[in-house]
Amino acid sequence: MDNNRDSLDLLFRISRELADTLDLQKVLNLVLSLSVKYAGAERGSIILLDENEEPVEAAIIIEGQLIQPSLEQMRSTLKNGLAGWVMRNRKTALLPDTSKDDRWLKRPDDAADKTGAKSAIGIPLLAHDRLEGVMTMVHRSVNHLDAGDEKFLEAIAAQAGVAVKNARLHQSLEIAHQRYRNLFNHSIDSIFITDQQGTILEVNQQAALTTGYSMDQIRQFNMSQLHKIDPPDKFRALENRPLDSLISYESEITTAAEKKIPVEVHVQGVLIDGEKCLQWILRDISERKELDSVREDMIGMIYHDLRSPLANIISSLDMLEMLAPPEPGSPIQSIYSIASRSTDRLQRLISSLLDIQRLEAGENIVKQEWVSIEDLIKEIDDSVQPAITAKQQSFSIRRPAELYQVWLDGDMIKRVLINLVENANKYCPIESNITLSVEKLDQAIKFSVVDNGPGIDQQARERIFNKFARLQAGTYPKGIGLGLAFCKLAVEGHKGKIWVESELNYGSQFIFTLPIDENRPINA
Repeated sequence: MDNNRDSLDLLFRISRELADTLDLQKVLNLVLSLSVKYAGAERGSIILLDENEEPVEAAIIIEGQLIQPSLEQMRSTLKNGLAGWVMRNRKTALLPDTSKDDRWLKRPDDAADKTGAKSAIGIPLLAHDRLEGVMTMVHRSVNHLDAGDEKFLEAIAAQAGVAVKNARLHQSLEIAHQRYRNLFNHSIDSIFITDQQGTILEVNQQAALTTGYSMDQIRQFNMSQLHKIDPPDKFRALENRPLDSLISYESEITTAAEKKIPVEVHVQGVLIDGEKCLQWILRDISERKELDSVREDMIGMIYHDLRSPLANIISSLDMLEMLAPPEPGSPIQSIYSIASRSTDRLQRLISSLLDIQRLEAGENIVKQEWVSIEDLIKEIDDSVQPAITAKQQSFSIRRPAELYQVWLDGDMIKRVLINLVENANKYCPIESNITLSVEKLDQAIKFSVVDNGPGIDQQARERIFNKFARLQAGTYPKGIGLGLAFCKLAVEGHKGKIWVESELNYGSQFIFTLPIDENRPINA
């Protein structure tokens, strides 16, 4: 095909047809068939490569018949044949006479008494400096393929490389979309896609099953109609935050049958077709709530079942001390001290269990009075010293320069501080340092417990004040996960705030502040 007009027409046809398809196999077959036709070749092949230059797909035309080679055949060709040289060098290779070029892999039919020597050309398919594949053309006659053919086939290969790249990108996008669609539709959680005002644009099958509405019916709702958003404009806070920002909260979803289902809600900004939308994942937590209820009942039973026998033990120990006072420093005195401390600790635990129930129920059980900071610190020191000594730890107290009295529930705050110090003692290794500090601020009293233990990661810091939350098993000592929950409720019962500052391997600092009642200033 020497006519320049015919060549230009062919290039235009290839360009137009490649622009009309993003199907990788169609691109492959189209480029190969038109190139073979142009060159008048007896055979032609295209082998596509992945990012590691391993063969992934190919097509071969022999005497007009399209063949799909095996992966092993493609690897063999790239290892030993002309296509392999082109791949390694990323250059076009023109072979006017295959019998005189070592780059050509000799085959049985190349013998002189068979089809004999041929002419061949190998061309890399490049797109933005990335090797997408290798195209090879073979003509049955020597010196048939020349520099003119090389130039024209390179022009075809340039278009083909870009077309293959685009087809691959489209294929990858389609796979990603299909994967997302499968995850979206087959998720065990209800998923909603809305605009930034909460109008529902898309839902998955689980959302229909959970709500009892059809998918078309759900698309007529706003998210605020399906569940309570507290506060009502909470999801709008995502408008000025990065796309990956996440807001989480608990709520109840209202079904078509007007049934309330407790859910855990996660809202995140997502980009869909260039538009910023919101993705809502609603997880049914009915079983978790039922389990929490069982736990609450169990805690109540434990409290009531342990309270009476514990009271009997305490009164019996008091009577023994009165009837047979142990001599100071004697083994009996030591045993009595252990029993007394253990009952005190058990009594604090049981009281905390009861307080958690009452505080969560909204009862005002905080009984405030004037409490001496010095007395409070001394009681805490006496309670924690045995455990501190047992682990050879250092426990220091930083008092305010001026001792004063504070209006608070002394027993409750004492239990909070003992809990925080005992946690530090439990989680820190031998010979660690623990510090309890008390500081007077302008409008509050600040308490803090600092240690140099293992620290707490960010994910754990966000949940350790929840009931039954425990740090990763095997890394930290076991517990039932109620101590810090009590601390939080007790501090909030005083209208205070509690939080933790920590860094892995550098220790933790638990801090809480209690506001100063303007009508009852601190007694200095």
